[in-house]
Parts: sequence; C-alpha cells; structure tokens
Amino acid sequence: MLRIVMFSVLLSSVAAMQTGDSSEIPYRDFLTQNNANISQLALGMTREQVVTLMKSDTTSVRDGPLSNPYKTESFQRDSDNFEVLYYLTRKHPPFTSIRDTQATPVVLKNGAVVGWGQRAMTGLRP
Repeated sequence: MLRIVMFSVLLSSVAAMQTGDSSEIPYRDFLTQNNANISQLALGMTREQVVTLMKSDTTSVRDGPLSNPYKTESFQRDSDNFEVLYYLTRKHPPFTSIRDTQATPVVLKNGAVVGWGQRAMTGLRP
C-alpha cells in the first residue's frame, strides 16, 4: 500500500512539472532563481519564452504570497504596445514592504523583449 501511495505522489509531481504548475519555494531561492534566469534572457524573446524561462514559482513573505512576475504594466505609445514584467531579484529590508526597486523589469515591445533592468525603462513610461 505504501508503494502505491508513493508512486501516486511521484506521478502527481511529474504531472505538475509537465503542466508547468507553480510550486512554492523559499524566498531566498526565489530571488536566486530569478537572478539566474534573468541572466539567460535574450533580446527578441517572446513573452511566452520569458514566462517559461522565469518559471511560475511562488514564495511567501510576511506580507503574503509573491509570484512571478511580481507585477506587470502595459501601455501603448503610438502604434507600439509595451508590456513590462517585473521579477523580484533583490531582498527587501526587514519590516518594509516589497518595492519595485527590488525587481528587475523585463520590457517587451509588441510581444518581444527589447531590454531588461532599470536602464531599459528610461524614457518608456508615458
């Protein structure tokens, strides 16, 4: 009976990985994973490629749960559509709430990555 239960747990874990279900990981691991994954970004990647690379894991802090991306923004400039996906990469100081400055923004223009980091945000906001 124990083998059947263990096999069932193993199968559900494999199924979760294959369907891309998110899992909760420790906050430090969440930040480390995001930093490692951001280093693999490339210009021209699609939104889907970015979301797959960055994973959909979650974590929890005192203020509650956090997920990837931490926050998104969308806006239009002329005929171009922009989307900014914020991924937490820096630890927040104790007894403070999460701030955008602790995140690395990934900027997409018309669905493709055109830059990431604070420098990519320069002059973008309407």
